[in-house]
Amino acid sequence: MYLGGFTHRDDLYQIAVRWLQDQMEPDDAWHLTEIFSYEGFISTYPTKKFITSFLSELHNCEIDAKYTNYKHQVKEAVIRSIPHYDERTEMLVRAFKARPEEYFPRAPFNGLLYYDCRDNLIGMFRIKRARRVAEKVSRRLADRILSHIRQKAESLASKRATLLGIPLDMLLTSHEQMVTEFEAAERQLAEQITKGEILFDHNDMALHDVIGIKVVGDAETLARAEKLLASHPDITIVEREEHRGTYNATNIQVDLKLPPKEETIDRIFAKMTPPFPVSRGISLEDLIEGFPTYVESGLDTVRLEIILTSYEELVESEIGRSIHERRTLGQRKQRQYTGRIAKNCEFIIEYLLSVAFSPKIHISILPVKLIGYYLPETISYAIRRLYNMEESALFPTLTF
Repeated sequence: MYLGGFTHRDDLYQIAVRWLQDQMEPDDAWHLTEIFSYEGFISTYPTKKFITSFLSELHNCEIDAKYTNYKHQVKEAVIRSIPHYDERTEMLVRAFKARPEEYFPRAPFNGLLYYDCRDNLIGMFRIKRARRVAEKVSRRLADRILSHIRQKAESLASKRATLLGIPLDMLLTSHEQMVTEFEAAERQLAEQITKGEILFDHNDMALHDVIGIKVVGDAETLARAEKLLASHPDITIVEREEHRGTYNATNIQVDLKLPPKEETIDRIFAKMTPPFPVSRGISLEDLIEGFPTYVESGLDTVRLEIILTSYEELVESEIGRSIHERRTLGQRKQRQYTGRIAKNCEFIIEYLLSVAFSPKIHISILPVKLIGYYLPETISYAIRRLYNMEESALFPTLTF
């Protein structure tokens, strides 16, 4: 797992690779907890400072930000800020107001909505949630894994054709034989990954939209926004992509230069008590002691995704033809490979993130390995134990 929005993304990636290989180290749980306890204090403030000053310059006025916890609040804010209505917009708003429960209410949204001095919605800032991170990373891994499995399955079929003395393209294979060869290829691949014979690289686990910014405006405003980004002293544009079709927007990945490290350390320690999350198993004293070293050993930039979109397309993405939540569901259904390795990858990444947020800072065994078969109950049970929760048995004990 290589999260561009983290300054210690290389360390997180190395831990994820080890866990996929069932090679957990004694301090991994502690280090995961440190990473997810510290990173927000390093990247969130400069990101918010950047977007506030950027939007202020873009609109030449003071900017107001409002915290938002749920996605239906975002949709309602979008509707209140529609600059002008046409027939389609009126139809979409009527449908939303008539059946709000069909638009994924109460879905969590961890972010800010930005308004100009006339109280128009002009931007958004959000941090992706852990469950979504696990899902997207595992999907990237599944795509890489599927190509390996196909190659191995084809190799097995080729050997069978050779034994029969016929070309591969003339080999007739029953459905049962295809399933058997696919499962054999899957098993071989899982064993090779566990042994470290097949290595992942950063791109296989990269996720660069953990921190996301959306800029909303007309064509002229969006053109000026892109020019401002290109000339901004703290921004390096890494990638630009146009999305056209059901979903229309310009996606720009940028590296944001962080402030000097001593400035970050001083900003946190200037508070009477740094608000580190002590419920995750590391004491406040240890978190305070470790913070300077953590900051000083991290990278100097974080990766952001900036989306430039019009009001019309924003309405479509929230209550129209390209609702984000429906696109997410569609992506889940369209995954080419959902076999056991893909599922196990998802379980391992989900467990890794759960360890990072749980009160446990030492674990002795990973509950899921790539080479095994598991039910979803296996990982949910293991996660509940991390949080010292009831194990959901109908009868709590059989020994009384």
